[in-house]
Amino acid sequence: MISIPKTYRAPIALTVAASLAVGIVYLSGISTSEDRATVKAADSCSSLKTDRAITALNRALPNRSEYSFDEDPEEARPVEATDTYSNSCFVRADRDILLSARARMMVAEPPNTWEEEVFKDVSSGGRRVTGFAAGIRGLASPEKAAVFIPCVPKGEIPGGGYNLSVVVDLKERGDVSDAKLREDLISLTLSAANYAHKSSKCTLPSRI
Repeated sequence: MISIPKTYRAPIALTVAASLAVGIVYLSGISTSEDRATVKAADSCSSLKTDRAITALNRALPNRSEYSFDEDPEEARPVEATDTYSNSCFVRADRDILLSARARMMVAEPPNTWEEEVFKDVSSGGRRVTGFAAGIRGLASPEKAAVFIPCVPKGEIPGGGYNLSVVVDLKERGDVSDAKLREDLISLTLSAANYAHKSSKCTLPSRI
């Protein structure tokens, strides 16, 4: 048996421990804060380019060395309001969707009906979902935020009055508190809602 002098044991143990730690980080695919990518407005979707949205993305997203942004083709700019309007933005890392922001035109319906549909998949029956002042109704949790805003009155589009439903879903979160995440998701939702309201040619005030 080979004996190791005591004076060398501590450095060897530290080296082995450090090697194991590096191996764990590498195998698990976790990025450290030092190599985290920074989201810039030039890289983000059209609906999430405001300063407030970029700040929120950089805080709410989990650590990754690279992010990519995909959005619907810009058929998102009709000449006038249409009931087929929609706009989507997806934030990815590798093949994983980290966050989505979606807006779509829909026939005006009672806000309670809209709320039940939008938040039906939130865990624990909608725990931690609370309101915020925006549009007809604004709601947020640390994993999802949404706002229901007026768009066109009856008579402008066949079928009645129309509203915009704007929803931001966070699939993977950064290392921040629930309160900060909720705040960030509201910022992203309002950015996406303002963009959708303008690009869809709404004629009613958004009330945001």
